[in-house]
Amino acid sequence: CDVIRNLSGMWKVLFPEKYAHYFDVPQNFNPEVGGQFYEAELNHIRHDMEKLSGRKITDEDLRASIVRYNDNRKAIGELTELRRKAPWQARCHESYLVLYAGTILPVEEHTQLVRNYVAAVKASDRQMRDNVRVVSVDSCSPAPARPSPSSRGGWTAARAGPRGCRAARCP
Repeated sequence: CDVIRNLSGMWKVLFPEKYAHYFDVPQNFNPEVGGQFYEAELNHIRHDMEKLSGRKITDEDLRASIVRYNDNRKAIGELTELRRKAPWQARCHESYLVLYAGTILPVEEHTQLVRNYVAAVKASDRQMRDNVRVVSVDSCSPAPARPSPSSRGGWTAARAGPRGCRAARCP
């Protein structure tokens, strides 16, 4: 995409101290064409990373890194599955913070953090709750009806008119 290619060029100009590389993805998946092109792109990035880190990156280093990140993805998958099955145990704000830590921590530490968190919430005795929040903002302004939950089931629509707020119950 030309827009992204130009954006990566602008990034290099505006932030010369930051690494930026436009990664071209092969359009031809024939191994003799697209495969060689893809391998060349990956080797270009490997060379750049070697320059930045000051050390040679071997194929074994890459394989070991893939194993570590696959393990991390597996741990995150376990957290995601727990949130799907029992969202009251692994609360949204806590899960977000655990996942966000992965942008800062080394992958091995993050994997352990995720596993520790999953084990801790599974061992906890949290009450089953749906934690649904309904927010009604400015419900008495001249605007179309806005639904809000009724205490007796159904919905109540609040609407502002020339004589103030009015409510109508909808089954």
